[in-house]
Amino acid sequence: MCKKCPAGMGTKSAGSTKCVKLNYCKAGKFHNGKKCVNCPKNTFSNEVGSWECKACPHGKMTDQAGSTSCRDIRANDCLPGQFFNGKVCVDCPKNTYSDQRGLKKCKDCAAGYETESTGSTYCTEKNDITVIATAAAETVKCKRNQAKPTCLLKCRFQVSTGVKIKNKASVSFYKLVGTAWQSIGPIFYNGKLDWFSVRVADRPDSSDAGIFKCVARYGESSGYTRLRVVVA
Repeated sequence: MCKKCPAGMGTKSAGSTKCVKLNYCKAGKFHNGKKCVNCPKNTFSNEVGSWECKACPHGKMTDQAGSTSCRDIRANDCLPGQFFNGKVCVDCPKNTYSDQRGLKKCKDCAAGYETESTGSTYCTEKNDITVIATAAAETVKCKRNQAKPTCLLKCRFQVSTGVKIKNKASVSFYKLVGTAWQSIGPIFYNGKLDWFSVRVADRPDSSDAGIFKCVARYGESSGYTRLRVVVA
């Protein structure tokens, strides 16, 4: 048979082996062995004399310490870097982000951008940027000693982030002469059609045929494509 505690004393829970001084802490507080203190945020006590606070159930929270109950989590409780899945706030997956409170879906990073981790509020440009070069034709056929149609090489460039290169200062055309690449020009840019071009020759002959390449630079990255000119 269990023994009854002396007057002014009680037990913390059923199955106790000793009696302690009675706890008169109000609801929303618990006794830490020395004094009554507020229950931490997202915990609660709903009765007088608690020795510990109860954790809020999944999908619920408190607005402050010292709470006597929990409430349902709402979308607006979710901070930037999180989204509301209908029940709780969840960190945005990698390569997605949220830049405001209360989002129910994270935003995807734009092409060429990424996040360093989950729970991000913004995306950063990828370090492994590549420049993609495209020629209007890999083999350009020019008519011998004919001024028209003009014997032109045409290329356009785009960065892996989706940015189009439009600055002539970033673009070069070369012809392979022996084992060395020789720069050729001048270079023209048609912004409407997005083509960089260079004239091979006014009236091409067999000496103008050969291997060419167009190159573009973007920051520390560059990209190129080769072209072949045939004169017949």
